[in-house]
Amino acid sequence: MRLASKMFAASTLVILALVGVAAWSLLAVDDLVRAHREITGQSFPALQLEVSLQEAVPRLLRLEARYLVLRDRAYADLLKERAERAAEDLDRLDVLLRSTAEQKSYREAVVALATYQQHVNRERTLLGRGETARALRLSEGPARSAAERLDRALAELTEATSAEVTRAQAVVRALERRTWTTVLLTLGVSLVAAIAATGWVAFRLTRSVRRLSAATRQVADGSFQELRVERGDEIGELTHAFNRMAEQLREVETLKQQFFSQISHEIRNPLTAIRAATQLLMKRGQQTLDAKERQWLASIDDSVDRLLGLVTRVLDFNRLRAGVFPLERQPVALDKVVARALDVLSAQAEQQGLLLEETSTGVNFVIMADEEALTQVVLNLVGNAIKFTPSGGSVRVAMTDGTTHLELAVRDSGPGIPAADLPRIFEPYQQAHRGRKGSGLGLAIVKELVEAHAGSIVVDSDEGKGTCFTVRLPKTAPLS
Repeated sequence: MRLASKMFAASTLVILALVGVAAWSLLAVDDLVRAHREITGQSFPALQLEVSLQEAVPRLLRLEARYLVLRDRAYADLLKERAERAAEDLDRLDVLLRSTAEQKSYREAVVALATYQQHVNRERTLLGRGETARALRLSEGPARSAAERLDRALAELTEATSAEVTRAQAVVRALERRTWTTVLLTLGVSLVAAIAATGWVAFRLTRSVRRLSAATRQVADGSFQELRVERGDEIGELTHAFNRMAEQLREVETLKQQFFSQISHEIRNPLTAIRAATQLLMKRGQQTLDAKERQWLASIDDSVDRLLGLVTRVLDFNRLRAGVFPLERQPVALDKVVARALDVLSAQAEQQGLLLEETSTGVNFVIMADEEALTQVVLNLVGNAIKFTPSGGSVRVAMTDGTTHLELAVRDSGPGIPAADLPRIFEPYQQAHRGRKGSGLGLAIVKELVEAHAGSIVVDSDEGKGTCFTVRLPKTAPLS
């Protein structure tokens, strides 16, 4: 799956999760609105009509009584009008009722009102014929009984509607709680799933980038490790390209080492012959050669010495990089190695007007190491410090006895190393100070020798104030 597809899928998951939560929320809100609409559009108007009808029953009875006593047709007409209005209210109430209990009470109320109207009409007829006594008996008997049934039916209807409102409100509250719970739960789960998906993609991507970054640093340090291809996306293609690059660099490095080794061997033989011939001429020409000719021969001999030294350093460096440099580990007193090296370099320091000083902290400076390799490390570091320190300066060598390691620090008061050059001073054929003599291999060889002893070397430099190289070496040889 391509990287773009993975990122698109993760983004789509987030969007779908949010859209799903929004859709569910809208549906839940619609259910709540519908439930509220039923309450406000049906139940509450029904209750209002029912209360109005209950209040109308006593008024009907009072109008009936006044009509029977006063025999005024105005009361009769008003009674008929109020009864018909109550019937119309009952008709309007029919569509507002939902429960079975409400429908049952409603039918009883309709029958009771119709019966009451029939009795009232019968009373009106009897009064019209002058049969007042029969009209009174009808009013106090069947008509009153129908009115009471109407009042009871309306009371039961009101009670049933109130119960329905209470039930609907409880349903609304439950729906509201369920809606909030579902929305929050769904939103939380969706967000967790979306974050997990995007986090998984980001973690996989950054892990692969970190692997490539670490492998790139190893390549920069000269270690050409091939990465395992775990993915089929752009990162996998980049890993393939990196492996091809590392393989080509490995081949180039191998060819370079073979070239330097071959050339170094080829150069060593004629240089040795030139040196032998030059020394022979200098020995035999003491009497026959003039001063100028002897100076030329001495210059040739010095140049050959430098070239042989360069060839030796190139060979040593290539053997160290290839891991075939012979190390004869044995107990070596680092303080004695430093003392001998300073004896060798003291004349050069004195000639340049430098203070060469040695200090130590601790008592046991014996480590398992190759004595010649340690000597070369000390000579290179102290020799560089003397070379780059101006007259009147100082070079201080400090040794510290640690519990499991020894520390050697070489500090000078020279011009320091520019900050831009610090990261590459241990690279071969590189020099921090331009225009100085040298092959640029000294510090590279020192670093390889120190690391061959499972140690480390760091540099601390302030431009214009001086430089300090610190070497840490374990006291015991590492297990091979």
